[in-house]
Amino acid sequence: MMQPRSFLLTIMLTASGTSGFSEPAHRLELPVKQFPAQLEYENLGAEFSPTVIIVAHTDRESKPVKFLKGVTVNGARVTEKMLTGSVLKIRGDGTGLYGYTSGFGVPVVPPIAEATRSPMDVAKNAWDPVVGGTNGMYSWLLVTVASTPRRTTYELSFPDPIRIKKLTAQASCEAVPDGGSVSTQLHSDIAGKEIVAKKSFTKENGERYPHVFDGMNTNRVFLTFTGEGKGTALIYNVTFWAELDCSGLPKITAAAGRNSLSVSDDDDSSHWGRVFVEGFPKGSLPKPTPTPDPLANYVSPNKDAKPAKLSMIKDPREFFPRGFYWGLGCPHWDFVLDDMKTHHMNCIYGSNWWPEALEDFLPLAERMGIRCIYQGSSWGSFYYFTYHDKQHQQRSYEKELVPNFKTTAERVKNNPSLLMWSLTEEIAPGTAPFLSDYYRMVRELDPNHPPTVLHNNVAAARDDLTTNEPLVVTTDVYPFFLDPRSGPATPQRSLNFFAGRMEDIYKLCRQANASMWAMPQACGIVPDDSCDPPHFGPVGGFRKPTAAMVKVQAWVAVLKGATGVLYYPYISNHPGHSSLRDFDWSETEQLKGASDIFAQLEKVAGLLVRLERDFSDDKFVSSANPAVWIHTFKSRPENRLRCRYAVVANTDWENAQTLDLKLTQPLPANAMVYDCIAGKPSGGNAIALSPGDGMVLAFGSRQDIERDRKASPSVE
Repeated sequence: MMQPRSFLLTIMLTASGTSGFSEPAHRLELPVKQFPAQLEYENLGAEFSPTVIIVAHTDRESKPVKFLKGVTVNGARVTEKMLTGSVLKIRGDGTGLYGYTSGFGVPVVPPIAEATRSPMDVAKNAWDPVVGGTNGMYSWLLVTVASTPRRTTYELSFPDPIRIKKLTAQASCEAVPDGGSVSTQLHSDIAGKEIVAKKSFTKENGERYPHVFDGMNTNRVFLTFTGEGKGTALIYNVTFWAELDCSGLPKITAAAGRNSLSVSDDDDSSHWGRVFVEGFPKGSLPKPTPTPDPLANYVSPNKDAKPAKLSMIKDPREFFPRGFYWGLGCPHWDFVLDDMKTHHMNCIYGSNWWPEALEDFLPLAERMGIRCIYQGSSWGSFYYFTYHDKQHQQRSYEKELVPNFKTTAERVKNNPSLLMWSLTEEIAPGTAPFLSDYYRMVRELDPNHPPTVLHNNVAAARDDLTTNEPLVVTTDVYPFFLDPRSGPATPQRSLNFFAGRMEDIYKLCRQANASMWAMPQACGIVPDDSCDPPHFGPVGGFRKPTAAMVKVQAWVAVLKGATGVLYYPYISNHPGHSSLRDFDWSETEQLKGASDIFAQLEKVAGLLVRLERDFSDDKFVSSANPAVWIHTFKSRPENRLRCRYAVVANTDWENAQTLDLKLTQPLPANAMVYDCIAGKPSGGNAIALSPGDGMVLAFGSRQDIERDRKASPSVE
């Protein structure tokens, strides 16, 4: 056996409810990935009986694969073979739980890091079933094939004295064979001849999932999904869990003070898994060691710089914001504002701000030439809650929001650093009329700073644009999910999801003579660790974008018509999560990607706000490379630019691609293809693009290109 290794536990505790993806309060993970190990943890409270949780990892690289087997906890054997990603809970009250899930949409355990791989764990369907495994390339398991019964069988086995008392099984198998049935069977032999219990359903009747088998008393059983009838029936998901009697195991006690937990496994095991201890009474977990403030001694290089001179922007459609979404409760605005200028940013979309903080912030932002969009956090800070009942909305609006807004608006209405008032965010369809009075009040009291709403719903954006006519709509779209059950989690689906939302919102804005600003994803959020039905594994989470993934979102947004990019968010609020800056303020590759794209967009911002998509039938230019997208643009009528334009995006964030430019008709003799960012002719029709990169092309004579350039100054 491998020699045990000792680990001293370092705890980073997150209170439940502070994040959508956080470890539950009163549970901690012991930092080990390989068994055997001697684990230590501290209990600051009274003695209690904890729940010990084992999550199994399979060694997929071994041939054949190696399962986590024969786990012992403090010398007591608690498992035989554990299936990939399965969860075992040994509770302090003598009960236990063993659960497993597999199939379409189930993430890989542990979560994968590679951006280009599908996170759906279809491979384990090849080795987890003892009968009926797939080739590991498909997400479905078989019940019948061409009218021939097939079975998918799993083994649940535990050492004495653990006993299975109840088993719950469910699957997604709606295509019941014609004239037949789908059944869940328990049997004592792998061949399936000794059936212990069976539950079935047909198209017409029968108990559908879950199938619950109670009154059991065994430590080994085979669970089979099968069927009979005409045609082919598939299972897309399988989930099952067994409730256990663990009262015969030695009791595990967490004494006051330092505790030790010994975990080992069989010699032929994967030696790989995770261990959690759960059930700590409130206040019994050590608090995390305070980390020094890395910016405590920061001195701004701009502290003596000459203040910027900002002009008032009354029409935000003339402005191309480059920045991020973030809160206002920051002790280091000097660093943040310096950081923005370093990385070619000019705007913050505020979240959970307060009027007093806004008034303190505006002079700092104005001095550095930074604009902000203000959004509050409560009725008193001007945030309109559309999910309250109408009576509550009206009362809070009149008693809290209106008087407070009148006071603050009077103080800040002449400040050029304030760009817009964001009244609320992510409203549901049909709620835009509730905001009409608020829109009118803002326009009356502060005509210098127009109202807007942040939207993530196409129908709600349509309602708002039609009802309240904002000059700008910002739409937040976060396409890179880790959990396929939550959202798109493969490269192509993520890209199509993002591009589709941009297309839909832009067309609505175009009809309403409004501009669209995009809020893409900069965050990487670790998933929750669910140790309970029905998930038994990671839930939720967002994949950490690479620099190229950050850039491709901006380029696709601009290609679809966006005239502003504000990433979500600036800094992560939780250790282990990631954004433009990490929890410790360190720079990330996301920030490098944002800086690169903002440096490019800064050069063409004045041009892009004067263009609109060209939806005419005359598609004069196209891309022969399907990975390189291109959309044509023309001058907005009021700007009278002379050239024709195209925005190009390499949607492959892994590989460089070549734009193979195709023109439907030759350009006039005096015309050229001009790279507006590089400020020179493009150099031919085969143009190399780095991963996730893009460009803005002009088509016209040198004189017209120069005229358009002079007619398109950027407003900063």
